[in-house]
Amino acid sequence: MPKYFPCFTDVEAHHILVFGGDAHALAKVKKLLAYAPCITVVSPAPCKELIALQKEGKINTVCRDLTECEEILDEFSPKLVFVTQADPPYDAAVFSACRARKIEINTEDKPRYCTFIFPSLIQRGALTVAIGTGGASPAVAKKLREELETSLPDAIEDILDWLASLRPSLQSDPSVPRERRAALWRALADRAFLLNRPLQEAETLAVIEHYRA
Repeated sequence: MPKYFPCFTDVEAHHILVFGGDAHALAKVKKLLAYAPCITVVSPAPCKELIALQKEGKINTVCRDLTECEEILDEFSPKLVFVTQADPPYDAAVFSACRARKIEINTEDKPRYCTFIFPSLIQRGALTVAIGTGGASPAVAKKLREELETSLPDAIEDILDWLASLRPSLQSDPSVPRERRAALWRALADRAFLLNRPLQEAETLAVIEHYRA
């Protein structure tokens, strides 16, 4: 089994193709929508939820199937391809067509036809946590995701937005030595996690004061 290197990549300006119109395709699309607005679902019979997303302008749908995979790949030149519906006669063909075009492909539940793994995701605002098992056990990845989700502060999105707002001033603050900044960021995050909210201005300054030269 290959060892997959975890990497976050920008897909917003690229096309993504999802071959399949069932509930598995819908689940993939829902996760992808937070990251890639240019998604096309290729299926002769997409489910009603996918059709609804198409009518809302969130995705595109094309009524074609895997027998036309090479033509479709050439037409859309996608960055990523997902195959979600089992179609054994064409799995190898789609995989080979993607490899020949240097397109990354993920075929659900078939690691041998994957160049990347779609991890189990936690997505809260700016936070993305990806959990993978290299295709060994998606069920374990899902279980770990569920356990991690319960450990996150309810206000994690607000906390991250607050920390991001501090970065420009703190990163250029000459009174905080460079070697102390990592410890300062950890202290601010620890305090916010403990309180389950962003710190108020006086609280923030009190923490920063401990790390000034």
